[in-house]
Amino acid sequence: MMQTTSPPEPVLADETIDTIVYGLPEIVRAIAVSRNSVTSTLRLAQMRALLRLASAEGLTMGELARRIGVSCAAATQVVDQLVDLGLVARERDMEDRRVVRLWLTERARPELEQALARRARQVREVCAQLRPEEAAGFARGITLLSAALARDLHEQRED
Repeated sequence: MMQTTSPPEPVLADETIDTIVYGLPEIVRAIAVSRNSVTSTLRLAQMRALLRLASAEGLTMGELARRIGVSCAAATQVVDQLVDLGLVARERDMEDRRVVRLWLTERARPELEQALARRARQVREVCAQLRPEEAAGFARGITLLSAALARDLHEQRED
């Protein structure tokens, strides 16, 4: 009986790995110093909370905490800060007054839309320089890297 072997995995050149590794801090720095909106002063957890609420408003604190990968106490702290900035509002659930739901304020919407439009413009600019299959590979790579970073962050918090 003949055994089949899987093809060898492609080996990335050290230069490719280095380009990505050394490029990431520049990307993070550029995102952090984006100006011209209130969102430029937000910390990562605050921005993640706003993005989750933009896609699913009316979440409870526990639901938001799970979706942004933090404890309920940490989510409460983030939401407190966003409430103080006038970007998030808390409202009692009409059916169960014990439940508090979270909503973006009217102030938050244009700020968030502006920040996302700026980021989309930058991504389109990069993807325009790539062939469609390269752009798809880039998107897949970002997705996989994001998952690996989130996994490692979760594991660090457990230690």
